[in-house]
Amino acid sequence: MGKFAAMVAAGLVAGLANTAAAQDGNWYLGAAAGVNIVPQYKNTDDFGSFDFSTAPGYAVLGTVGYGFGPIRAEAEIGWRDNGMSKFTSGFGSAGLSGYMGVASTMANAYYDIRTGTAFTPYIGAGAGGAWINAVNIHSATTGVTIVDKPQTGFAYQGIAGLSYAVNERLAVTVDYRYFAIEDVAVPESAALGIPSTLRFGYAAHSVMFGFTYGIGPAPRR
Repeated sequence: MGKFAAMVAAGLVAGLANTAAAQDGNWYLGAAAGVNIVPQYKNTDDFGSFDFSTAPGYAVLGTVGYGFGPIRAEAEIGWRDNGMSKFTSGFGSAGLSGYMGVASTMANAYYDIRTGTAFTPYIGAGAGGAWINAVNIHSATTGVTIVDKPQTGFAYQGIAGLSYAVNERLAVTVDYRYFAIEDVAVPESAALGIPSTLRFGYAAHSVMFGFTYGIGPAPRR
């Protein structure tokens, strides 16, 4: 009985190892969604500095990638959305309305840490472009619009996660992503009465839940 159990266990381990190796040289599709948190926007304009606080929001991603052994190359499109909650300056704070949406196109690279089981930790990094859309960000008290303009910028991200192979093609994933855009500059609203430019950096922390599905002649996973 003990020998039979050992043989079954060995077969399972070998099968899972072969499953992980089956992703080599194959394309895959993926999608993910989760919570997106932007702790605070540190802003400056021509007249001083102030902060925007946001409510927790959401992020959604779509991906297509290719496996080269434990290395994966991936193209990603994404959308992140957070509503505004508070404006804070040296003169006090006030309610803030509107939202900040970010569309992104990223090129990512991953390294899969193979364990010989259905679980595969991975780390990754990416870089690309982002379209930042400040939608009617205005004072909740006076209704005066502060900024309502889109802008583009360079974006980068770091990724750490874990995948679980459901079968030879399908895997479910969970990961953490740090996503940032440097040196965004957006013209402030003419409603303020004085021309000025709002400057800030965007940094988001996302926890994502998703899946990948292997396509091609041989199973990915």
